[in-house]
Amino acid sequence: IKLDCDGDTLLLEVDAKGPACHTGEDSCFNTELPDLGNCNFIGADTNRNIFMDLFSIIEDRKLNPKNASYTNKLFNEGVSRIAQKVVEEAGETAIAGVTGQKEELASEISDLIYHVFVLISANNMSLEQVFQELSTRRESGK
Repeated sequence: IKLDCDGDTLLLEVDAKGPACHTGEDSCFNTELPDLGNCNFIGADTNRNIFMDLFSIIEDRKLNPKNASYTNKLFNEGVSRIAQKVVEEAGETAIAGVTGQKEELASEISDLIYHVFVLISANNMSLEQVFQELSTRRESGK
């Protein structure tokens, strides 16, 4: 199993017929994944990259504001307010983690991720920049 250059697609088997990737490699699938053990893969009908979907919606709200959109309310309030929300949600996530209530923890983690994504967008960054940093850290063993 290999991961593509953008970190958003898995490939189980491929026969490349010459360079196909924008990096000049024969294939976009050059990053080896560690042994996944007894990993269960989600069915094709639900196999969507929810992080990319969520970030795309946030970016769309930035470019095409909607009146009743909470995301647009955050953008209008500015980066400082968005950063405050990240801190608030991080605290709520930590508390939920300590209490051991899994449903509450999942909810708070979802809120935190959403607000972090809004902060990324408000700073005109891409998820790819974050993925690249994580990849660099993984490769360097940090």
